[in-house]
Amino acid sequence: MKIKLHMLGELRQFLPPSAQYDQADVEIAEGSSLRQLIETRALPADTDYLVIINEQLVNDKNFDELVLGENDEVTLFPPIKGG
Repeated sequence: MKIKLHMLGELRQFLPPSAQYDQADVEIAEGSSLRQLIETRALPADTDYLVIINEQLVNDKNFDELVLGENDEVTLFPPIKGG
């Protein structure tokens, strides 16, 4: 199934080569979890990021239980840091 993946800021480097700037259409297996999607992008374990699925902020960090559906839009972005 196809989803739209947005990765903002420094996370853009983990998008597939077919990406256009900060987004790409990604094929994943039916019934894939958010964790499985993230694992396909090979993000380092110590990378901090926030997740939005279909314009809703994901507060729960149990990404194994969040099953993605056809045409979902997933956005990963680094937390905003101030100083």
